[in-house]
This record gives sequence, C-alpha cells and structure tokens, in this order.
Amino acid sequence: MKLLTTLSIPILLATLPVCAAENNSARRTVTGVKAESMILNGTVINTLSKNTPYGVKHYYSVIHFGYMWLCEQATYRTTCHPK
Repeated sequence: MKLLTTLSIPILLATLPVCAAENNSARRTVTGVKAESMILNGTVINTLSKNTPYGVKHYYSVIHFGYMWLCEQATYRTTCHPK
C-alpha cells in the first residue's frame, strides 16, 4: 500500500500543471462567433460606443463564467480580451 501511495503522489503532482494549462480560458483572446456569444450570454457591466471613420465601435465589459472580459464589436469583427 505504501508503494502505491509513493508512486501515485508524484504522478498526480506531475499531471496538475497539464490540467491547469488546458483550463486557461481566461488568458487568451476570443474572436468571432464565440466572442459574440460571450456578449449575449454573459453579464454586461458597462457599454461604450464610439464613432470612427470606419463605422461605430461598441465596447462591453462582460463577466462570463466568473472572468472579466473587455469586448470590442466593430462592423466586421468581434473580439474579447481578458481583463
């Protein structure tokens, strides 16, 4: 039993960083349809709209699954960046 415990603890500790790296959704930029669904399905805290030479840009502060995101919606693209 002691041998099993001795072997299983290092294996468990070695797999934790891999699991954490795969669940790293709060550190990457989201674009396209996924970003639009984040705005629609998340909780919008604040909005701002600006006129630019290329059209109107809308900015949203969104809480999505416990993370704060800054989303930018322009005419042809939508992106969300973690805050």
